[in-house]
Amino acid sequence: MLWTPTVSPLEYRPPVLAPPAAVVSQAPASSPSVQPPAKPPALAPKTGIQTTKTVRVYGSNDEQAAAKVAVLREQVVRPALGAGPRGMANTRALLAEALGSAPKTTNGHHKSAEAVRIYEWVRSRVRYVNDPAGRELFQQIPELMKDGIGDCEDFTGLLAALFTAAGIQVKARLIQIPRKKGWAHIYPVALLDGKWRAFDATENNRAGWEYPQATKSMDLEVMP
Repeated sequence: MLWTPTVSPLEYRPPVLAPPAAVVSQAPASSPSVQPPAKPPALAPKTGIQTTKTVRVYGSNDEQAAAKVAVLREQVVRPALGAGPRGMANTRALLAEALGSAPKTTNGHHKSAEAVRIYEWVRSRVRYVNDPAGRELFQQIPELMKDGIGDCEDFTGLLAALFTAAGIQVKARLIQIPRKKGWAHIYPVALLDGKWRAFDATENNRAGWEYPQATKSMDLEVMP
């Protein structure tokens, strides 16, 4: 319950006095006005779609984990592949930027090379930053690319949208790790050369690396 202060009817209230007349002074014409130094711009906080009060944990059971992945799929990936300037048009522009420096031999018939190029580009554009304390946020892709910061679900949503736009089948993989309760981490896996390969952009490792001590994993559909 919020505390509401009470005011006694006998509380003393000082009389309201008229303000003194303002004194206007003029500086000499030769004296330049001194402006206060400009304040540096404040860093924008990470914002997005708040889902629960749990931070970086995808639930203690499969049902809770699936519900959070559904938020990622429906509120992040689906809009990125839809109509409008924030949808597929924006995602295709990002994809063109990611593949713009790729060799000509890296084309639609070389999906593995394209996936690695996209993965490396994402890691160069987005820095891993945890969610604010006490909140869990899923950022839509335009805001993610503008701020340049995100965590595991943000990387997963961005890579899932870019892979899908490039014609690469993708899923979300959740893992459990020692000394962490429930599903503690998420990253995308892409079907390449007949195998599901990991693209965990939160770690400073090459494409295909996965957490070596995961005790359990579960793949869920992230494409709408």
